[in-house]
Amino acid sequence: MKTENYIKQWRNCITVSLDTASNFAFIKLLIMKTLDLKINGMGSAHCVGVVKNIVNKQDGATIENIEIGKAQVNYDPDKVSPQTIVQKIEKSCAKHILL
Repeated sequence: MKTENYIKQWRNCITVSLDTASNFAFIKLLIMKTLDLKINGMGSAHCVGVVKNIVNKQDGATIENIEIGKAQVNYDPDKVSPQTIVQKIEKSCAKHILL
């Protein structure tokens, strides 16, 4: 089972051992936050790709799900803030983002 799928199923479980690298990755993903964005001005597959690239370039941020007009971003609050993610997207392509 992929780690991401395991995390989705057990996101609220914190009782894991620290004896392997996979468990460390599991715990790290547990502390990540999710940011749901509604993105105005994102009207094509090209825009989807641009937003995806912008988010993935941010240290500590990854796209969980993206489609025209909205995106779900996982981020590590110790590495990047939601404001930084939104500002980078707005600066590059989107007119207005709602959290």
